[in-house]
Amino acid sequence: MDNQARQILQQCIRDYGITLGREPQRLEALLKDYAKGQLKREIFVLVQATKENVVDQLLNNTAPLELIAGSLAHQLTENYGIDRPLAEWAIESWVFALNLSIQPIKAEPAILIPDNADSIEPDEVNKPPILIDGRFRDNEDGTATDLQTGLQWMRCSLGQTWDGTTCQGDADEYNWHEANKVVRDSIFLGFKIAEKFSFAGYDDWRVPTIDELKSIIEKNEVPPINVKVFPNTPLTLFWSSSPYADYTNFAWRLDFGNGHVKGSLKTYLAPVRLVRGGQ
Repeated sequence: MDNQARQILQQCIRDYGITLGREPQRLEALLKDYAKGQLKREIFVLVQATKENVVDQLLNNTAPLELIAGSLAHQLTENYGIDRPLAEWAIESWVFALNLSIQPIKAEPAILIPDNADSIEPDEVNKPPILIDGRFRDNEDGTATDLQTGLQWMRCSLGQTWDGTTCQGDADEYNWHEANKVVRDSIFLGFKIAEKFSFAGYDDWRVPTIDELKSIIEKNEVPPINVKVFPNTPLTLFWSSSPYADYTNFAWRLDFGNGHVKGSLKTYLAPVRLVRGGQ
């Protein structure tokens, strides 16, 4: 691949800012202008990467950068029929343009080495990540990371308890405000608030957007949620953080029983599954 295209992309970002990565049509016009009608194949794949939300994924995701880059390259290959080497080049070019640092992308899954590697057995350090259905990494702490989106999910609904194998107990139910309201105290009307919830060593859990909830729906499956990843999920409507645009007293919920979304009054009670990363 011609790395002149990579340098042109970096120059465009310098001149117009990273928001250009969220405007594929404007980016395409600028790249073509800078390249003087050349580098058409390179420009095409760089622009397609913006449609996979490449800037926000690389800058705002809490997953390892190598893992995010590999996932994005896979999405380009699957969604647009782009050859894997070309897809990898495109993501590496965005990494370069955003002044990030990453090792060359490999097809093999990354092996994550813990910070305390010196104190554990060599076999533990070198063991590959545990994958569920090839998509979700089991973090072995009651959470799972979606390799397609980089989002880290609690495997249980709020109120349930992870016992190392499954989710025990019943899910708590909240109205929309109880689930999303940001307050100084960690208790609101007797309930834990999502933004204050601490689990698996993290306290930046939040209620997912409706699009994030939809990302874990598996079409043509019954139920439409992967019960290996999210065992004992109530097959009912779950709250998202997304308000309903036309009615301020409504917000979006997603039904894990059928995969449908529905606008509901914010006073209704519903379970919540928390997420971190993304946005």
